[in-house]
Amino acid sequence: MGQSEVLDFLNNKRAITEDFFTVRQIQKGLQSEGYGNGVIKTVHKAVAKLVLFSVIEWKGKGIWKHHKEFRAKGKAK
Repeated sequence: MGQSEVLDFLNNKRAITEDFFTVRQIQKGLQSEGYGNGVIKTVHKAVAKLVLFSVIEWKGKGIWKHHKEFRAKGKAK
């Protein structure tokens, strides 16, 4: 549970902007859409699995305060 919600959220954001999002931003976005703690607390695991299976893109940012940012893959042509 949670992977499909995270993927839908990132796909909706990708349709609007090309930005990358942190786990915390994804959690806040899902919370504002009305999802409960069952989805919010598992965002980190869901994002890790989606990256593992190459469903979403990610990039690392920073050297000393390293964090990862994520976005949905490019739009189909």
